[in-house]
Amino acid sequence: MSGFIKTLKRKGKEAAEDVSEALTSPFEVKELEEINKDLLKEADEQIASHNTPLQKEEATAIEQGIFNAILEKYDRKAHKKLKRNASSDNNDNINVYKRKLQRGLDSRAGKIYGKFANEVTALNDAAANTLRSVVETLAEFDNFAKSRLPLLVEDLDRDIASTFASITDQVQNSFPGGVAGIDAYDDHLPDGIPSWVNFQAQFEATATALRELNTVRIQESRAKALEILTEAQNRVRNLESSLTARFPLLPATLNNDLDNSLAEINNYVESSFPGGLEKLDLYDDDLPEGIPSWANLLVVVGDISGNLVSANNAAIAADLQAKKATTYNNFVAAVDALLASSNESVDGLSLDYLTEEERVNFQNSLKEQTKQAQQSVVNVLTL
Repeated sequence: MSGFIKTLKRKGKEAAEDVSEALTSPFEVKELEEINKDLLKEADEQIASHNTPLQKEEATAIEQGIFNAILEKYDRKAHKKLKRNASSDNNDNINVYKRKLQRGLDSRAGKIYGKFANEVTALNDAAANTLRSVVETLAEFDNFAKSRLPLLVEDLDRDIASTFASITDQVQNSFPGGVAGIDAYDDHLPDGIPSWVNFQAQFEATATALRELNTVRIQESRAKALEILTEAQNRVRNLESSLTARFPLLPATLNNDLDNSLAEINNYVESSFPGGLEKLDLYDDDLPEGIPSWANLLVVVGDISGNLVSANNAAIAADLQAKKATTYNNFVAAVDALLASSNESVDGLSLDYLTEEERVNFQNSLKEQTKQAQQSVVNVLTL
């Protein structure tokens, strides 16, 4: 055997002995035990520093981050203390104590979540109750808003904003940690209960649907207003012509008929438009030419009423004059006939039995009474 081969064998034997000595070195064991002790204490301190209730998944992720950092620190400390890296031998002290450290860390898994498990469960339940409540609030608002449509666009927008602000306050005041905190506890909810983020999207979808429906209802209301006001205008015109055809009327009769007819028109409009006159006033401002708004139709009604009263008064005056003339003419004719027959009889009695003097006195008296009666009629007819 050559000297070179002998030298290689000797060096190989020495290297193996060095490795064997290193694997079983009491110094290394002591140092590695100290490193593990310090690192496990550090892990415990980091775990203890977490005082916020977390979901199990979040707590597990945080713990895994702590454990990974501790294992990386072990590698650096072991290398620094022992002045070497771990070999591929599983029985290398560095590997043995790293596995021991891993087991120590694994035994601490779940501590962060475990500290607050009951509280987390309670907070999950509180989040579910809070979000269930706001879902019910949204459903109630949706139904109530639909029952009130159509609304002015600005009024609906104000109601939507007010409702969302109210719901936000509801979450803020009912859930520990409020709006900012509920997001951490709304990932484990019963079926049908959305997370806070999903609820906000649901609220926006509801608001959008309400705005679209309101647009349709506004268009329908404008069409209904046009239909009702066209009919109301026709009824006013028919009222004017029907009353005019009956002239002359006693003023009290005209006023009574006007009041009753206009009340019927008012009731027709009030009962025909959803929401009545108060709502109609919101949707009668963009009508075709020739169709007045309700307010303008009332002005027209006022003008027509005044015109009807004036026309009726004129008809009364004309009729009175005609009747005066007829009455006077008839009276004069009656008197003339009476005077013409006074020479012969009065009330069917013959005047032949009167003396001439009695007949003259009677005729003169009759003439005087006739003149007085004529004057009385003239006085009445010229009032």
